[in-house]
Amino acid sequence: MRAKKIVLPILAGLVLVGSASCRGTIVDTTTTPVNTSSPTPSTSVAPKHNGALTDILVSTNNAVTSYVLGEEFSANGLIVNAVYSDNSIETIREGFRVDSSEFNSKIAGTYNIHVIYIEGQIRKTCTYQVTVASLLDSLTVPYLLGINASGMKLDYGINEQLDTTGLVVTATYSDGSEKAITNFTTDYSRFNSKDMGTYMLKFSYSEDYSLNGKKETKLSETFLLATVDGIIAGIQFKSGTTTLEQDTIGPDGTMTSIDTSDWVVEGVFYDATYSTTVTKAIPNDELVITGFNSGSAGVQKVTVSYTHNGTKVTLKQDITVTAIEAPTYTFNASDIAGEDRTLATAEQFDSIIEFGGKCQVKNENSPKTFGDLSFTKRIQTNGKGSSTANYIKFTLTSDSVVAIIGRSPKAATEIGFYNEAGTAVTSTGTYSANDIMKYKYTLAAGTYYFYGTQAIQVYGIQIWSK
Repeated sequence: MRAKKIVLPILAGLVLVGSASCRGTIVDTTTTPVNTSSPTPSTSVAPKHNGALTDILVSTNNAVTSYVLGEEFSANGLIVNAVYSDNSIETIREGFRVDSSEFNSKIAGTYNIHVIYIEGQIRKTCTYQVTVASLLDSLTVPYLLGINASGMKLDYGINEQLDTTGLVVTATYSDGSEKAITNFTTDYSRFNSKDMGTYMLKFSYSEDYSLNGKKETKLSETFLLATVDGIIAGIQFKSGTTTLEQDTIGPDGTMTSIDTSDWVVEGVFYDATYSTTVTKAIPNDELVITGFNSGSAGVQKVTVSYTHNGTKVTLKQDITVTAIEAPTYTFNASDIAGEDRTLATAEQFDSIIEFGGKCQVKNENSPKTFGDLSFTKRIQTNGKGSSTANYIKFTLTSDSVVAIIGRSPKAATEIGFYNEAGTAVTSTGTYSANDIMKYKYTLAAGTYYFYGTQAIQVYGIQIWSK
């Protein structure tokens, strides 16, 4: 959606852009600033953005920049903004550091205060100035506090020229007076109306004044943010993974949503005259995707939509979901046991345990226990079972006692057996939600399919002959 016009407060003081190194005391602005002995600032938590850090801007409009002799330094009220290569500007609420090691409240003069911000491997420093004066000087000698710019056009269409008509730059002084100034300098080099985004316009002004008989120069900067926007014409898919493997249903019956982390979708925008178009990548988290079912194999035509300035545009994108063949696994009884445990204990027992459909072997994050048994694996049926889907199958060569140790993620899951002909032969009981339980039955020789009316997780099967 369209970036909002932002006009930040006055930036008073000297601003140095770059990576000048700092030394001495570092003040952490996340608490009440005090002098410490930390030699370097710690890495900040990176805000959400799509570009690399290129600059920081500091506004001192609400901070103390004028001190009297003996007054302690304070960084309260500073506003720090990070500028990124994608033309975004974000306010940094915490993580920046303030170096006030040059400040000396015992001696009148002008002092540099360094604001440092680190993001990843990129370090940026911005320097502003504060003054210390005697009480008499601070009351009788007006000096420059800062400047403010206003009045010019800040909203632009694609290819529209920068218009400074109405621009007024005002200087504010320590005695509360203000005056319009014309001998300021500007930096419009960042502005580019051929590309949509938010651009910084800088304004600088300096004055000489006398403090305790010594000539001082005070430099102040401020900035405005100009926004270039367009009229949305549509969106287009450029690249990304559009072939996905079919997901199995989880224990709660839900499917995985589509993964668009590697998608590149561009918005197409017109200028005001509809004669020029530009494209701009759309952040993935601003796309809305509907019509996708990761559990259904085949080609799906999903709808991708994006809304810009109240106008919604859509595109249809084919997503291919490749089917997973329903596997049938064959295990010896010990293969689904916990570590070093044997499930089949009868001497006269010869069985093969199988399971098919959407059943899968899963490892437990931590062992599950039942009595003195411990299990590190489970068979997960992933849905309602029958004699043809999502079953656990075994063959008894003689009349046997069978114990099933398991649970269901859902309450009131009934469990039972089908015989080889697909006829229900016994109902074993009901699992409570997430409670591991053990049911025991006596079965004649034959082949059986153990199932649940909802998803079940089986940790162990004990079989011994009668």
